[in-house]
Amino acid sequence: MPARLDHELRLYVRELRDRSRTVDELNRTIDQLCRENDINIAFNQLEVHLHNEKGDEVTEVKATTKAMTRRQR
Repeated sequence: MPARLDHELRLYVRELRDRSRTVDELNRTIDQLCRENDINIAFNQLEVHLHNEKGDEVTEVKATTKAMTRRQR
């Protein structure tokens, strides 16, 4: 069984409008520091199978949660 660390980081911002920017900046900083120190973080995978009306599989999309998040930025 692989070892894992499970942490939750909570923070407060004075203005609600600053929350998204603050969380994004914090996540990017943590990611950068991990990369600089050769720390690999495993991410959940998501597999999506699409079917047409006949039930035939049309396409398969595989992406990690991290990859999906980066595409949305």
